[in-house]
Amino acid sequence: MSLQEALGVALRVLRTIHHLSQDDLHCFADAKHIHSIEHAKIGISLEMLEGLATSLGTPPLAFIALGTKFQSGQSRSAQLSDLKSELTKLESIVMDAMSAEFAEGKLITHCMNTISQEKLDAVSKCRAQGMSRKEASEALCIPQTTVNRL
Repeated sequence: MSLQEALGVALRVLRTIHHLSQDDLHCFADAKHIHSIEHAKIGISLEMLEGLATSLGTPPLAFIALGTKFQSGQSRSAQLSDLKSELTKLESIVMDAMSAEFAEGKLITHCMNTISQEKLDAVSKCRAQGMSRKEASEALCIPQTTVNRL
């Protein structure tokens, strides 16, 4: 079973427990969209997960934990132990770097300046050999849009 399926089932069960219809969640999506999520036909965005979980009285993390617990079949104590271990490991690596991505509470945006001289030279070489943009894209394993841009 996929996490998408487990989250869909969790949504359906929580909605049913709260005696809500799919139409009752119309402020997040129409009933057809909710139905598609509950039947794992489509995934759920983080924004929608946050809104739906909150409207069902469940913190988003608990909603995800419920889905992953059902998916993995782990006991709650094993799941919490694994989560604690993983968070401890990640905190030591990631937290300072995450904080550095914000300035005055706002996410810092970075320019996408991914054009390296190496890529530019490789594309130029392919074009000098008479390759089409498509052939250069395939030869260099880079998207054709990147070849076009270069």
